[in-house]
Amino acid sequence: MYGYLIHHGIKGQKWGIRHYQNPDGSLTAEGRVRYSKSSSNKNIKSAYNEYKENNKKIYNKYLKESDKKEKEQRKWEKEEYKKAGYKDMDDAYNRAYRENNRTPYEKSIWRTINDIEDRSYDIFSKQYKDINDREKREYVQNGEKFVDAFMKNRNLSQFKMKDILPFTKRHYNYEHEDMYEDYDWEQLYDFMSDSDKYSLDWDDNDNAIIKKR
Repeated sequence: MYGYLIHHGIKGQKWGIRHYQNPDGSLTAEGRVRYSKSSSNKNIKSAYNEYKENNKKIYNKYLKESDKKEKEQRKWEKEEYKKAGYKDMDDAYNRAYRENNRTPYEKSIWRTINDIEDRSYDIFSKQYKDINDREKREYVQNGEKFVDAFMKNRNLSQFKMKDILPFTKRHYNYEHEDMYEDYDWEQLYDFMSDSDKYSLDWDDNDNAIIKKR
């Protein structure tokens, strides 16, 4: 083993030439561009992490609300089955299936089941839709907030969706095209089509682009 190091320098390097700093320590024009971009990337990365964290909060918030609504629906249905003379939905189905020959009694049970299920759908489908609509609005607003930060830090009025790639964790290349596994990236792509502030478009190379309306 040799007891010394050999350093050949960097290809194209010229000693004494400063690209990013002046002798007094101030930044050159090239340096201002370099460090401005570095600061911009940090801001975008921070905004993207905040966007992902907010997506989790939105998901958990409406998951709890949907679960609560589903329990409310099951309780309502159980009470309706009791009014009709059954313990619950399973009891009604079991009695119906015990009647093998489509007897009038069996037909009456199915009419009861269908009536309760139809009324349940009419009542609760509107409430589920309200939950889903509010959830979608929050996802869109969260996406718009991130896009605002991206535009501001890059001084742009539009950007290609693939420009977000450096700030995502997972991606892979499939048939020479960029394909993305990042769930939050996909959500941004999906929900920007519902935004009133931004529109989703494609360039000549079929790259998805977000533009200000």
